[in-house]
Amino acid sequence: MEFDRFDFRGIGNQSLLLQASNESTAKAWLDEGGCELAKVLIKLRLKYARITWDGCNQPLKILASMAESEPETPDLPEISNAVFSSQLGLDSNSLGILERMQGSSKPMSLTDLDSDAQEWVNAPLAQMLQMPAVQATSLNMKDYWQEDALDYVKRILGQQSIFDHKYEAMLPYSPTHFSSRFEVVEFGITKRLKRLVTIHYFEPSSQSAIQ
Repeated sequence: MEFDRFDFRGIGNQSLLLQASNESTAKAWLDEGGCELAKVLIKLRLKYARITWDGCNQPLKILASMAESEPETPDLPEISNAVFSSQLGLDSNSLGILERMQGSSKPMSLTDLDSDAQEWVNAPLAQMLQMPAVQATSLNMKDYWQEDALDYVKRILGQQSIFDHKYEAMLPYSPTHFSSRFEVVEFGITKRLKRLVTIHYFEPSSQSAIQ
């Protein structure tokens, strides 16, 4: 099974969204990995996961209740190390980060530190962007920042792993003033560095933030 061809696209108040390479891969994951994913849904206090793929008309759904027959489920055990597989790259540390995002009332995103691709969003961030999570996770932050402003944030994060910052950047519908916390975190079994952003405050502006 080509587990590594799954893309985790977003996390909301009740659901997890995954993107498969094709329909056969999605069905294979549902058949062979559904129970393990159901345990993760319980860990994250989510009700279900949806698996989509290009051209998908009806996503597949995995319910948290699929794990209820497992004897360890009522105790909500700690999920250690790899919960899916090393290819999928989601470990207990990554789950902790997703739990923070899922439980936050503030907009939060997880972005690749090198490519600036936005890979995970929580429900408040999708609401802030006024778009579905699957669309929000297709964005690249380079398109919404002045280049020198984004370089400054990345340079500071190279010196310290967490800092608060006030800045201007674009929302899809308006230039905006932000006050956010930036953190460098390791995500996945391969320990790739990501930029975890918690937006404390934002206010759309009538002035252009990016020329």
